[in-house]
Amino acid sequence: MHVWIGSHHHWLWGLCSGCLPIQYERIYADLYESLLFWRSCDWWEQVDMRDYRNIDRYLDELLADIYKQPPDEGHTGMAKEVIQNWFPQLLGIKTVLDVGCGQGFCQEMFEELGLEYTGITLEEDYQIAKANGKNVLRADFTFMDTFPDDSFDVIFSRHSLEHSPMPLLTLMEFERVAKTYLCLVLPRPAYFTWAGRNHYSLMSASQARFLLGRAGWTPIWEDFSDNREFRFMCSKSYRVYGGFNDSTLEYEEVEYASSDEVRYIQPWGGCLEPILSGVEVG
Repeated sequence: MHVWIGSHHHWLWGLCSGCLPIQYERIYADLYESLLFWRSCDWWEQVDMRDYRNIDRYLDELLADIYKQPPDEGHTGMAKEVIQNWFPQLLGIKTVLDVGCGQGFCQEMFEELGLEYTGITLEEDYQIAKANGKNVLRADFTFMDTFPDDSFDVIFSRHSLEHSPMPLLTLMEFERVAKTYLCLVLPRPAYFTWAGRNHYSLMSASQARFLLGRAGWTPIWEDFSDNREFRFMCSKSYRVYGGFNDSTLEYEEVEYASSDEVRYIQPWGGCLEPILSGVEVG
């Protein structure tokens, strides 16, 4: 059945009325009444007329905040720890998208695990990465229209989400492009401070967990053992539309003292195994 909305709304009623079982006529009568209301307030015209030119202008302005991020010993060591400890435990993954990849310094780490690597970055980092033969694309990780849905088994986002002026929408885009997993590593504000050039969205662990749930991600493993980072391994799930019980925010002030203190949120069908000594699953 075709439904034609707009100036021909009476055609819809004529099509539905008298030609369907009574229970379905009631449903379509309700639909028809709703359409009359929407038409009276020009609801869909308002949606169609949404104008993003100012958003484009703001984003263009923020390009000036982007700075070059060459590899350094500290970030390389932290990234290697996450990749080597976590990714071998994800069964069946073949492809990874490194969002905000800098100059592509993680490419060899992933390729050593047999994963097909793609990175996305911007501006001077992109030019340097390409010159060094890295498999990177120039793209904004909030607007990855180049990639269809479910393009990569896992998205790796390390110290990149804080650069997004709209982190919830960014996480929603990650959810669209990823097939199964998101590895999200965030800088801890207590260590890196709350503000800085191109750092718009530093956040607490509880805020990160809230945004992840709203965007359709469920943390299955959290590691706060390093006082410099919050580390989340997430799987795609249903988006959380309601509020959160305070009990789900209990980790905001938690400090982990040693690498043994890694929290598993839930068992995940054998896909993740305990990696560090003394870890309790459950």
